This record gives sequence, C-alpha cells and structure tokens, in this order.
Amino acid sequence: MLFRSASLAVMENGELLFFKKASEYSGVPNDFFLNAGLIADAKAVAKPDVIGFFENPYIKKYRQLISGQIKIALDPELLPKTYLQRVGFAKCPIEHHTHHKSHVAYAKYSLSLNDAIVLVADAIGEMDTVSIWRVDGDKLIKLYNIKYPASLGLFYSAFTKLAGMTPVRDEGKFMQLSTLGNPDMCKNLVAPYLYKNVHLGVKGLDISDYHTADLAAAVQSVFQEELLRLVTLCQKYSGGSRIVFTGGCAYNKLAVEYIQKQFSSFCVVDNPGDAFSSIGAAYLTYLKTKPNEKY
Repeated sequence: MLFRSASLAVMENGELLFFKKASEYSGVPNDFFLNAGLIADAKAVAKPDVIGFFENPYIKKYRQLISGQIKIALDPELLPKTYLQRVGFAKCPIEHHTHHKSHVAYAKYSLSLNDAIVLVADAIGEMDTVSIWRVDGDKLIKLYNIKYPASLGLFYSAFTKLAGMTPVRDEGKFMQLSTLGNPDMCKNLVAPYLYKNVHLGVKGLDISDYHTADLAAAVQSVFQEELLRLVTLCQKYSGGSRIVFTGGCAYNKLAVEYIQKQFSSFCVVDNPGDAFSSIGAAYLTYLKTKPNEKY
C-alpha cells in the first residue's frame, strides 16, 4: 500500500513471503511512499503476477470531490496505477480492494478467522468510516456501515487538533491526558460533534473556559460510549462468534480496555493500522484466484 504508512507485502498461494514498511528503509515515520530499497527487496523474493491495492482510488476520488479536495481528486499523478508504473511495476495488473475490506482480510489472515464478526473504525476509508463484517470461511460480508463525513476517527483527531496537538500523530497523548480530566465538565459541549463533519477541524467551538484535560476526558467518554454501541451491535450479529476490532481507532487502549471489561469475546488485531492492510490486500487477491471461491 501507499499514501498512508506505505508498505509492501508479497504473498504466494496464501503464504506471506515478505512484508516491510517503507519507514523501515527511509526512517520517515509513517512514510507515505514506497522506495527503491523496499521494492528491490520485495522483487528479490518474487516477481509479482498481480498487485493487490488496499483501497479503491475511484471511490476515494469521488469522496475527495464531494469534500472539496478538488485539486487532489483531479491529480492523475496520485492514481495508484500512475504511481506504481513510475516505481517499476508498469506491466503488472492491479486489483483494487476497498480500504475496510483490506483491514478485514488482514484480521482474517493474521488471526486465522473462519467464523467471526469484524468491526472496522478509522478516520476514512474511501467512504466508509465504520463498518461491521461477517467472516464466514473465505467470505467477507459487510453487514453495516457509517459513511463519510460522519466519522468516529475524525471526531477524535479533530478534538486532538483543537487541543493544540497534531492530528494523526498525537491522539495517544490526547488519550493519556483524558485520564487527568473530568468528562462531565464539557461532555454536553463535545457530544453533538460526534457525527458532524469535522474533517477540517471543529468549527465555532470556544474551549477557552475549559481545561484541556477535561476536554480530552469528555471526548474519550463520547468515543467509548459510541464504541460500546457499535460492539453491542456486533454482538447482535455475532450469534456467539468472536468480535474482532481493527482500524486506526483500535489503537485507543483506554477504549479497548473499557469494552473488554464488558465483552469477553472482544479482541483487537495486532497492528490494526493501515500499514498492515497491504497484507490484507494481497490476501484478498489470493482469495480471488482460488477456484470456486467468492470473496
């Protein structure tokens, strides 16, 4: 995958032969782009017959258009096909898989799931920001979703930014700060923003009269309550199956602990972030080539 914590996985007949993140070569945290060393090492393991890409760029560009990101949406250089041709994969066909389905596929592969409910929550996939899936053998079936601009992940990042921190980097600090605050001090102020469009930040909210720790505690409380609602919905779908959580929101350890106290069947994928979705995309591509299989 690229454009988000870039990584590259090589898989043959369902067996993972190679996986590395671009940041391991460049030293740039969450490096967006593949690099020559990573590509060379992957090709030394095996030459690709087909590339599985972790999201659908055409749905993503539609979302960028409706969100006002016109310049990015219309830039052909940001299409995966164009980029991959430039870095040495010119003759290789590309299979596009949706962002959240790639997360689910990684969960299935890494945990050897055959019967489970998978909850995905992050900032934005292409359009989905929350989705619930059933894993039934090799079939991955979407049961429920919440679409952009409503987003649990964007909600948390937007308030991280409002608190003077850097979004998509300092959410962990913001979470830790929440342990020092009282959520009741401004929870009624924060809660209405849960599924508002805060992609470009929280607008029109004056927090000067509130302690930052209280703001963080309120945001954390709203986040946890919404996650509880989603996991309760997962349980209704599950019929006793395991409930697995993945996506960027799964890095919120306090919320995970809050849920685990109430649901013994709930667990989190190791490495739930975007980088490992390249493994999911490779696995989806493998499933598509299996005879008599639907994926």
